Formats: sequence, structure tokens, C-alpha cells
Amino acid sequence: MQSVRIIEILNCKVVSSGIGMFGDENFEKFNTFISSLPKTMNSRDFLFQDEGGLHWVYLYENWMDVPADLSVIDFTHGGLYAVTTDIDQQTDIDAMDSELHTFLQKNGFEQDKSRPRMGNVITPAQAREVLGYNQMDYYMPIKPYKNDYSCPFLGIASDSTLTVYKFLEWKSEEREAMQEQIQEQTSHIWEMVDCGMANVLKIMKEHYGEEAYQVYVNANSERVRRLWRKKAEEVGDNSIESLIKHLWEPLPTKGYEYTIEKTETGYQVQCTKCPAVAPAKRHGITEQMFHMCCKNDQFIAEGFNPNIGFRMTKTLMQGDDCCNHFYFYRDKNKQL
Repeated sequence: MQSVRIIEILNCKVVSSGIGMFGDENFEKFNTFISSLPKTMNSRDFLFQDEGGLHWVYLYENWMDVPADLSVIDFTHGGLYAVTTDIDQQTDIDAMDSELHTFLQKNGFEQDKSRPRMGNVITPAQAREVLGYNQMDYYMPIKPYKNDYSCPFLGIASDSTLTVYKFLEWKSEEREAMQEQIQEQTSHIWEMVDCGMANVLKIMKEHYGEEAYQVYVNANSERVRRLWRKKAEEVGDNSIESLIKHLWEPLPTKGYEYTIEKTETGYQVQCTKCPAVAPAKRHGITEQMFHMCCKNDQFIAEGFNPNIGFRMTKTLMQGDDCCNHFYFYRDKNKQL
């Protein structure tokens, strides 16, 4: 049974409250007006964020006698919406969004961030007396997912050298905007890849239990060790300082936030933001991503230098406040 439905709302004329908040005079007048209208089969009012406040609108019809201090405007946010229902003012937005994004991904849609999310209370007074609360419909604007990773400057000319020259001739802000677009699209690709693999691992775990995770980790561990063994050979320095330089220092540009503290026994790294956590939560695959990604940190250290020890007792992926990586030398007399 599906808990998400997809509807279409057309561009139309609406009566507007103007921007404000509940308790404001314009909201009170708007509420008085719509409460005086004949009851309809479906709710016709919508609430959404607009220019720093809330905007309350109601579907306009020609017969309406709209008060002079309210206005009739064009509603221009029409299109497809994914709709879910929950208890008004008690909704776990993160959990709802996770369910929504999973549904959209499986069915070929994505959120349309160019339009605002909306909501409306759908509970009749008689039902509210029994329930003791209002139900709210939540509307997320969506659009068909378009798998288009082409970049405009790639089509300037068939000659790649000319293409590069044209790209370099662009103003700096144009180049930065294009680079941000490429980075966003690349991140989207990797999110899809990770999500796909994590869902495969999720199915394996359902069939084979925890052993499925161990099989994956064992198979992946030597690959990670080999990559970082090669990295240490390339840079010619397999110290902890070198590992931190090549593993951690590039990460802030990718959205990570962390601190590093040198102690008497090693180096303590506290990572408080990891860009992999949000999409993992959104797709409901944090457990799988922990085994796919977080467990690699031990194998990275072992591959870079077998004498580097590694401890980690907390991870953001598992819901902790940080990832606490600690690097130390197993044999202090043989640091390298």
C-alpha cells in the first residue's frame, strides 16, 4: 500500500492573505473570509513559505465577493506534487522526507526546488473532535527525473582544444557556476551509485543476515589496502602526518568539517560533518553505508602503513555526534 500520492495543481487565480504569520491582522481577515465560504468536497487553501514569511491562498472563483483588503493574484507554482499525510505540528519532517525521496527515486521523480513546498489541514471539525488533532497534507513539488549530465561548454565545438579556450574565455563567475554544476551532477551520480550498491547489500543482509556485511567488508578491505599502499609508495612518506595530509586535508572542499589534535600517543581527528550522511539518511541506508564506507578507515591506515593503528568508537553514520578517528603507532620504536 502506497503512502505517497502524486497530483497535479494547475496555475490559477487565488485569493491571497499576503505575507505574514498566524495572529497577524491580514491572516485573521483571510481566515474569516475563507471560513465564510460554502464547504467544498476538498480543501482549497494552501500555505507555503514566501519571501521571509507565510503565504496563505485560496482557490478563487468568479462568484466570490473578495474583501477590499485581500487581493486576487496569479498562482504560478503549478505542476506535479507528491502528497503525504501526517499529524499537524507533530510531523517528523526528516522521516517523512526520507520516505518521500525513496519513493521518488524508485518511481523516476525528483524534488523540484524551484517551487515551494505547501501544506493544508484536511480534517473536518467532526473528525477532529474524535481524533483530538488535525491531519495535514504535505505537498512536495516534483518533476520527472532527467538523467542529463551534459555540460553546455562541451558542445561549443567538436575540437576539444577550442572548447577549453572558450571555457577559459568565460567570465570567472560563469566558470565558477559551471564548475559548481559539474560538481553537483557528479555528486548526484555517486549518490545514485552508492545508493544502488547499498540497496543490493540491504537485500543480501535480509537473505543472509549479518554475514552478508562481513563478506562485503572482507572483499573490499584488500582493495582499499592496496590503493593506500600504492599511495604511500607514490608520496614516499608513510607517516601518520603524511596519511592525514593526503586523506584529510583535501576533504573540506568536499563538504567535510573536522578538527585534528596531536596527543602524546597519536592524532585525534573529530569529524563533525560528512556529506555522505544526509543522502544515506534520506534513502534509509545508513547501516549499509557504515559497512561500505566507514569501515574503510581502518583498511586505509593499514594499507598506508601496517604500523599505523586505528581506533573509532563513534560515527555520524550511526547517529553519533561525530566520527572520532584516532591514529597511533603500534610499535613506537618502529614508526615508519
